[in-house]
Amino acid sequence: MAAYVFLFLATLLAAGMRRRNPFRPIVFGLTTLYIVGLKYEVGFDWYVYSEQFRIFSDMSFSEFFGNISYQVAYHAQEPLFLVLSFLSAKTLGVYEIFQCVAYGFFVWSVFFLGRSVGRVNVIAAFIPIHLFLLFTLEFSTLRQMIALALFHISLGLFLSGKSRKSYVFAALAPFIQASSAIFALVTYWTAATSRMAKIWLLAGGLAVVIVNVVGFGAILSNFGGFFPRVLADKIYYYTEVREYGFSIAEQAFSVVFYIAAIVFSSKNRRHVSPRIRFVSTLVLYLSILALAGFAIPTLRNRMLYEIVVLVSLLMFTRGIIFRKTARMVLIPMGILFFAVSLTKQTSFAFVPYQNYVWYQVTGQESDGYARQQRILDIVRNR
Repeated sequence: MAAYVFLFLATLLAAGMRRRNPFRPIVFGLTTLYIVGLKYEVGFDWYVYSEQFRIFSDMSFSEFFGNISYQVAYHAQEPLFLVLSFLSAKTLGVYEIFQCVAYGFFVWSVFFLGRSVGRVNVIAAFIPIHLFLLFTLEFSTLRQMIALALFHISLGLFLSGKSRKSYVFAALAPFIQASSAIFALVTYWTAATSRMAKIWLLAGGLAVVIVNVVGFGAILSNFGGFFPRVLADKIYYYTEVREYGFSIAEQAFSVVFYIAAIVFSSKNRRHVSPRIRFVSTLVLYLSILALAGFAIPTLRNRMLYEIVVLVSLLMFTRGIIFRKTARMVLIPMGILFFAVSLTKQTSFAFVPYQNYVWYQVTGQESDGYARQQRILDIVRNR
């Protein structure tokens, strides 16, 4: 717990420093990379990725690349991420270093996007980002984190008028995590001026509502032949098989958050800056889509990851409309979200905190595998 308190205190300290203070990036960067990037066997998905990393370390290049289609089917992961994981296993050798590099890439992408939006205090923006995403995105979903980093670069380039380069990064992201394609689609729909593009956006939203009402299992049983098998299996798993123990209070919290994001972004659609207007419109559309697909927990959670990042950047951009009010509403919500995460049934996945460097220096034994077994027991009994 002390590590998390130190992380927020260091972020607050760095956020309050003057931009030209040379210690500002050092305080933020070293603290964030050490605590978050070099976490050790804490969170939910680390075991899957570290075990995969271990397997790839013992695999030859010919064995991996000669059977890449088998690797995709066996690991049920996107091909570009598997290639990245394999090459990292061969060059970096230690999973935690790969994890730290990936997290550093994510942090850099947020700064890149922030500079493209306007005069943003990006370090301050990491306060709500950590509050909402520390245990979900930053500690657990490695593929999603890398894919969102690619999307941030794509969006930053797009805002800067470099559309062709933007398309390249937007195209790469789904090959790390397929669900990131939705962010690129909504981005380019947001940019479209033709009536037909807006109609397609509306049609997509209606399709999500239909899936909520009918259920993807029923749709798949009648129209399964139109979907690629890998995609159909993945969507069916996340919509029909994988279950979450969300309470009514958690669902109500999500609704309030998305409504707050809609109100905040709507206010800034009239901003004088075209970049801020665009990002605000993007947040508006993503929030509406999250509410439209509310019955699919995976969809609304994936929407949350990016909406939190975009809203956080907007809240700490100079000249933003409704900025103080948004902070007064969303930061307390983030504090509540973080506090509840520390008291949930699965909070043992994060507390006590473990650090790779510390465990290597002291030689302590990690209880990561015991925690993983407890998580599996909970999942099996749901």
